[in-house]
Amino acid sequence: MPGLSAKQKNGVLIAVLVVIGVPVVLFLGLLSTIAIMYGPEYAYRVLVYNEATIQDYQRVFPARAVENQPPVFKFKTTAQPLQIGKITYTYPPGNTTTIDFESYLATSDSTAFIVIKDDTVLYEKYLNGYQRDSINRSFSMAKSITSTLVGLAVQDGYIHSIDDTVISYLPELKGRGLDTMTIRDLLVMNSGIAFTLLPRDAFILAQPFYDEALMYYMPNSRAHVLNLRAGKEPVGAYFLYDDYYPLLEGMIVERTSHKTISAYTEEKLWRQLGMEFPASWSLDSEQDGFEQAASGFNARSIDFAKFGRLFLNDGRWEGKQILPAGWVKEATSPDPNDNRPWMNDQAWKNAGGYYKYHWWGMVNKDGTYDYTATGSPGGQIIYISPGHNAIVVHNGASGDPMVWAMIARSIIQDLK
Repeated sequence: MPGLSAKQKNGVLIAVLVVIGVPVVLFLGLLSTIAIMYGPEYAYRVLVYNEATIQDYQRVFPARAVENQPPVFKFKTTAQPLQIGKITYTYPPGNTTTIDFESYLATSDSTAFIVIKDDTVLYEKYLNGYQRDSINRSFSMAKSITSTLVGLAVQDGYIHSIDDTVISYLPELKGRGLDTMTIRDLLVMNSGIAFTLLPRDAFILAQPFYDEALMYYMPNSRAHVLNLRAGKEPVGAYFLYDDYYPLLEGMIVERTSHKTISAYTEEKLWRQLGMEFPASWSLDSEQDGFEQAASGFNARSIDFAKFGRLFLNDGRWEGKQILPAGWVKEATSPDPNDNRPWMNDQAWKNAGGYYKYHWWGMVNKDGTYDYTATGSPGGQIIYISPGHNAIVVHNGASGDPMVWAMIARSIIQDLK
């Protein structure tokens, strides 16, 4: 620093150290606080990785394989792939948008888009370096798989009834204000469990203390979930989208079947449905080894479509009843008696939508209904339209899954 006196140089140096040092001290203080409250591995994950990405299955979490088994089921193909031009959708309510689909898809960070009708692939495109054999992270589409495992566990006699109380399978939760909560309450996301939603304008350094981050990054999910307590709202008073419900479901399936969630998924689904590729469940950690039942299934898009086909065919696969008879209707159809107010995701309800067994439903003008498994971030969807005998799968790195569901709905309704 030429031209400055020694005293001035010292002053500048002190100022630089303060500018650099204060943030470092604050960061280290935050790191220490989080590590004391929740453990050092959680502190490292939440502060280093922060926002979830579609690469988390390999950059953050260990995984457990879910193997497939021949013969591979292959959808039919068409000599003339579907041409998708301009489409119009309305979402959120009151906001109607018209897009040129191909341009929108090309600029949307999408990795895959598939349209299937009558068991025929009408449109299949992979983008941004992804191919048919590329792995896509499900995020919350995993919830729809977990709820399906609950239905299978009922069929196998591991779970007596979804009207059983949660504490009859997880007695550690007794006396925490959740004694009346049933498995059905979990499947429809009834309020009852204390869950702090992250405000949209929350300061980034506040995120580690909210349940969305805790659910996702905790390396010991079982212990964390078994410390849950009742919230301010009584069981069943509200619909509250809460990532803890599928974790509890996963623990119940694990305990009653005496199998890992991965092994049960492999046995009951992946080896039954002619999947083209193996899949995996992300684990909270190598030590705890519990699957991320709310967000961590990893598979190829074409195999997500086969899971959709199972539901499209009322739980049957090539003549064999895989899911309990009646489960698909029970899990996905609108409930006329569901009059709960919603504590979050109000836009979907305002658009005429509903929520059931971790599927987002929408009633059509003709009285039929469509339903979707969704995941965020990335706009992950498995959209199923029984009335059109159609399935749409979208995977990507950014985007709103509800917008993609409405795009899928518009495309399907235009099909002949």
